[in-house]
Amino acid sequence: MDKAKKTKTAQKSVVDELSLADAARLIGHFTPGYRVVRSLGSGTYGHVFLAEDDWKRVAVKIVPLALRSKMSSGEPVSNQEFSSLDWVQTTTNWERLHHPSLVRVRDFFKYQENDPNARVALYGLIYMDFWPWSLRECIRNLRKEGRYTPVRQRALLCNLAEALHRLHKETGLLITDLKPDNILLHLCAHGPLSLGFIDLGGVCRDGAADYPRVDTTSAYLAPEIVDKKSSQMDEAAVIYSFGLIGFLILEGHRPYHEVPFTGSFYKAFQHHSGVNWSPGVRQALPGCVAIVERCLRKNPRERFTSFAALVVALRQERDASETLLHAANISLVKATLPPSEELPVPGTIWREPVTGLEFVWVPPGSCKMGQNKGEHNTLVKMFGDEKYADWFAQEQPRHLVELDGFWIGRTPVTRGQWAQFAEACLYLSDAQKVGFATGMGKGGWGEHKHLSWLQPGFGQEDTHPAVCLSWFDARAFAAWLGLNSDITYNLPTEAQWEYACRAGTETPFH
Repeated sequence: MDKAKKTKTAQKSVVDELSLADAARLIGHFTPGYRVVRSLGSGTYGHVFLAEDDWKRVAVKIVPLALRSKMSSGEPVSNQEFSSLDWVQTTTNWERLHHPSLVRVRDFFKYQENDPNARVALYGLIYMDFWPWSLRECIRNLRKEGRYTPVRQRALLCNLAEALHRLHKETGLLITDLKPDNILLHLCAHGPLSLGFIDLGGVCRDGAADYPRVDTTSAYLAPEIVDKKSSQMDEAAVIYSFGLIGFLILEGHRPYHEVPFTGSFYKAFQHHSGVNWSPGVRQALPGCVAIVERCLRKNPRERFTSFAALVVALRQERDASETLLHAANISLVKATLPPSEELPVPGTIWREPVTGLEFVWVPPGSCKMGQNKGEHNTLVKMFGDEKYADWFAQEQPRHLVELDGFWIGRTPVTRGQWAQFAEACLYLSDAQKVGFATGMGKGGWGEHKHLSWLQPGFGQEDTHPAVCLSWFDARAFAAWLGLNSDITYNLPTEAQWEYACRAGTETPFH
């Protein structure tokens, strides 16, 4: 066994020996208020423990950095230092590693062990946000619960690609050790699953020729890297790794799972023309299958040229699938109930069974659309003549419209109802994707950074209206409501909205 392998074996044995009592002693030295709850797992370089105080939970990675060497007499003479790439990254690239696509590192410490009989002379402690699931665990749990639907599979693919794209676009960094256990998911208190990368030792700059000095896992490396035909880790190489994980997301297992996930897997994959898909996946998600297959092309030039191109392809596939499912009646808002011989009595309430959203029947009738004089004066007073001309002048002249009866939501969609949809589809709103919400705020109309329905800038409960959502978000919610029924849900037209709000009166509705 060469020196490097001996060192790694020694380091792994020390990691495995870390107990809850050891963790409590080390963590308590720096943060006395924390209690160690349990072990979260270990790897070659460190052991991760869950710790908590009265307000929050954190994951603490304990990394042995130096091992005491002894002479036959038992006297310590030197310390054998260990290599820990995530410790090096954390301590040397602290600011650069603060990004939404990376699990946040909160703090780090070094602990000098003063006991001369202790095997380890020096520890590193890395405090991180606690994310409870790995991608592998998420897939396993959803499959077990019967909730691993094509909508969720597509959402996981899109979220993973967008996280890689954002990280690369905003920092120039690549995840070189992209594998299911290094992809973590976190269920927000009132929202969807967020996705982030955990192993900071597997991070490098695009085009770096020093990829051997970052963590990698050979089973998830691109062929050109394994065969050493390329000395650079670039987008094309990581896109190949994405393809392997994409197969896992769609099929629920890795390619060629009947052979060991080592050299045997690589040989099997190299000697076959691509991967084998189950008929069910090909039928349910043909667009996603085609995208993953392109990611897995052996020739890097035949893959997607960038994360941006991959994200565009996945979004187009998602939009096309939604169009096929929900093309009918987009311009008519009504939530159509199964046909009956008689129209409902005005004011009849119907409750949607999944979310509990209540709909009220609005009978046929007519109304005048546009502003009356009182509304005109109010808007001019609020916004001024110039903004009124830009935003509201098209509301005149008033005109009469005739409408059929329709069902409309009795109240705005609530935060709790929106959260059901977001969690079911792993949906990220437009504001979450771009990092700001557009609308009225303390500074007037404009872009308000870091606001979304999850963090609107003020306190909310599940019974309050969902806010910071776009028209596209609302359409997605309406489409989701109709997935498991014969009822078509759409957004109200302007005429239906004014008719319902005025309720046969001439009073202002704003």
